[in-house]
Amino acid sequence: MEQLDRLWTDVVEAQTRLRLIETELTIECLAAEGFTSHNVRSMTNSWSYKSPAPSVILAGLDDPIGFPDAAEAETRALGHWLSFAEAYGDQAGIDLNTAEQEAAQQEAETDESETAVVDLSSFESAGEGWDDLSAREQMVWEIAYRGADWATISKAASVLTADDWEAVGLPGGEWVEADAMTGSPEGCQGEVLTELHGEPRQVDNGSDAAQWVWGPILELDAGGFAPIAVGVVPEAESFETCLADSGHAEWTLSASGGLDFDDHWREQYLPEAAQDVVDGVTEYRYSDITEADRENYETVKAAEFEAAAAIAACDESSGYSAAASLQYEETIAASFLEHAPAQQAYLAELEAALAAIDA
Repeated sequence: MEQLDRLWTDVVEAQTRLRLIETELTIECLAAEGFTSHNVRSMTNSWSYKSPAPSVILAGLDDPIGFPDAAEAETRALGHWLSFAEAYGDQAGIDLNTAEQEAAQQEAETDESETAVVDLSSFESAGEGWDDLSAREQMVWEIAYRGADWATISKAASVLTADDWEAVGLPGGEWVEADAMTGSPEGCQGEVLTELHGEPRQVDNGSDAAQWVWGPILELDAGGFAPIAVGVVPEAESFETCLADSGHAEWTLSASGGLDFDDHWREQYLPEAAQDVVDGVTEYRYSDITEADRENYETVKAAEFEAAAAIAACDESSGYSAAASLQYEETIAASFLEHAPAQQAYLAELEAALAAIDA
């Protein structure tokens, strides 16, 4: 793990150095065209944060299985009722929601595994005055930065008037979604990066739409973005047998190690007046909730607490979640090791690019 952390640090440092140089040269290109204020946030957004090191990620893993222990089963059950507490006027659920949100906020403020911010202080002066520019002025900069086509996806383009489009040389123009772009960015961005790294290429990182990139990229298998599969856990059989004996044979373990509830609890809590709308989204209004719904809510809530108690008891007797959580952690650690060669190759390419620039 120490070696993986060192590799991660080396990659982050090399990548940051290269991105700083690329941005500095792009700003120089724009300055040569007379621009004095720059959208630094847009230029650096894709690389201004760095993920935690492997050891920090492993140390900060949340409970991947999510089963309650006996105490949690008694106070919050499986947590599904909390999503409907406000709708049904359940003060106990409202109070518990508030307490959990406050605790989560405090934890987030002190969580060492939070992504760290890259030091961009060298570009502070370049960003001065950007927010004071009019949308038209910002659009002129966007065109110089990445070309007329890609400028149309910017925030500035979304608020331009017909007169503004005329003034920037794009009469009849309109804001366009980034997914609609087919060619690569041009302007100073394209000019500088092509000079440094050669022609751009489109890559699919497995999670987002295909992107245009120049120079070194980290080549990872798109399958790496699939949900983590825990695999076979010996304790699972006794856990499922216990659940069946408790009257819950219909619930089975998923590939990721939790229980497959699907939408069981959500559907139980929805009021009778709930309606299916576009894309399977179910909507309801608090005013639609009837007295019959409220009585049903209490019945379903009691069933959830009973189920949570059974799950906690079966988990404690079988030791399932402890074993599955350990296997989950080992699976993630193995994936770090599996991706190490790709990280090393990426580091070599970054160092080669930096050496070429220095030369």
